[in-house]
Amino acid sequence: MNPEVNRASEPDPNGDVVLMVSPPKQPRAYAPSRICSDGEAGVVRYRASSKHLSLASQYFEKRLKEELGAGEELQKNGRVEIDVPDTDPETFSILLDLMHCRTQEVPTSVTFDELVELAVQVDYFKCHGVLGLYPARWIEPWKAKRPNAYCDEIVKWIFVSGVFNDCELYASVTCLAIRQSKDIINPLDLPIPLSVTGEPI
Repeated sequence: MNPEVNRASEPDPNGDVVLMVSPPKQPRAYAPSRICSDGEAGVVRYRASSKHLSLASQYFEKRLKEELGAGEELQKNGRVEIDVPDTDPETFSILLDLMHCRTQEVPTSVTFDELVELAVQVDYFKCHGVLGLYPARWIEPWKAKRPNAYCDEIVKWIFVSGVFNDCELYASVTCLAIRQSKDIINPLDLPIPLSVTGEPI
């Protein structure tokens, strides 16, 4: 049986949506350690507001307007459970707090791995509009620490700077990768444009 929603995981205690978030079961090239093989034990439940989710995220707007599935169940029963697989729950909770305007809960600093995962989820859930100034705060401490030579971390920087629209940083790391890479750039399972990686269509 799934665990009950606890207060710490309630962006909206009166919400009409329960999100069943489970981490990846298979390693990804950009984060090989972020996996869970314990099935139910890895699932985290968040109670949220359909209104906030729809306004903040194009992904959830589409899910909650489905004529069949989540949208239909919400209209019929006034509440719905939605599975959100292959998603790091801790990172997802940051985005949920932003979507529900709970800015006091949002960290002003994150690790580099968390920064990459945030970019992955923002890109997937299409919720760029709720970020405000947070990406700049998250990125700034790590800018000076980025490598000066092409490596996997530079590929992650390409993705992060692209998602968070840091044009100057994106141009810098992209040029470095294109100039120094001796082969097709490995995207590390990140949705980086083909124009950058050089992969054939």
